[in-house]
This record gives sequence, C-alpha cells and structure tokens, in this order.
Amino acid sequence: MIEEFVLDYGLLAIFVLMAANGLFSAPPSEVILPLAGILAQQSNCSLFETIFAASLGNLAGTSILYFIGWHYGLSPILSIRQWLVTRKLAARLVSRILPSEKQLNEFAVKFSDEGAYLVGLLRCAPYIRSIISLPAGFVRMPKSKFLSFSMAGIVIWATGWQILGYALGETWDGRTPLTRLIGVFLLIVVCFIFWRNWQYFRDRFFPHD
Repeated sequence: MIEEFVLDYGLLAIFVLMAANGLFSAPPSEVILPLAGILAQQSNCSLFETIFAASLGNLAGTSILYFIGWHYGLSPILSIRQWLVTRKLAARLVSRILPSEKQLNEFAVKFSDEGAYLVGLLRCAPYIRSIISLPAGFVRMPKSKFLSFSMAGIVIWATGWQILGYALGETWDGRTPLTRLIGVFLLIVVCFIFWRNWQYFRDRFFPHD
C-alpha cells in the first residue's frame, strides 16, 4: 500500500508519510525512504526533490512533538506514572519502563547540556529518532538548535536510505523473493540498531539503582 501511494502521488505522498513518521514513528521511514529513492529512479522526480520532500515532511512531524513537549512539560508523564504505580500489579513493570521523578529531573539537566547533539545523532536511529523531540521540548531547547540539528540528522538519514532505493530502482519488484529477502534483512538490521540505541539512551539517562 505504501509503495502504491508513493508511486501514485509522488512528492506529496513522501511528504505526508514522513510527516506521519516524525509524529507517530509510523509508517517506518526505513520503508518510505527507499521507495522514495525508487520513485526518483523511475520517474521525472530528481533525487534532490525526493530528499527535500522527505526531510521537510519529517521535520514538520517531529516539530509537532517538540512543541507538545514544550507546552506540557514532564507533568503528564509523572501523572501517568503515579496513576499506574497505584495499581499494584503494574507497579514493578512501570518502575522498569517509566522513569521516576528524580530520574526525570536528572535527565532534564543532562539533556539540557548535551541534547542538541543527541537530537542530531539520534535522528539516524530507528524509532528513537521521532520520540527524541519530546525531551527536547521538555527542557525548552532553543528552537534554532532543535531545528538545525534535527534537519542535519534527518537529511543524512533520508539521503542514505534513498540512495539505496535509487540503486535498487531499476530492478525493484516488491513481489520477488530476492526483494522480500532484502526487506527481511533490513528489518533485522533496523531492529538491532533500535535495540542498541535504546540501551544506550536508557543506560545514559535513566540508569537503574
């Protein structure tokens, strides 16, 4: 369905899908971006245009999360955590998943110092690349820093995946066993990268006692 949407509606589809990815982390950018590269190879669109549409859409979506974090702060997370902890069966699970108020305050201090670089770096990491906008908003990262570092990371991520799609463009057929095998392999790689980045992010900012 994503392939048909991209090939039928071109740059508009890329913008809309990548905006949704920036906001909801879905559909996966690892699917959208190679298809955008294939579109550039098989149509009148240039690779520059598809990269620009994808990057602008992703920045738009992820900026919404940033402004949500900016407006609401950490209080909703603390309220949800407190409500769940009162349910005895969920208390232990919640304590492992959602950080405590002390951890969140320590995180805010650390992220205020290093956050801009992490925002740029983690734009090249699955899943975390979207939700990193929330803590940037929580700590009121300057808008200029957030936008510039985000755009740098987004462009690098979009360019790499689209070049891969462009290289596959002449022979791509999503129904062949080879392309399905490539898809499975890329999914495994993406899951591994996500797992490693999540471990890094968790251990660096929310270490357990």
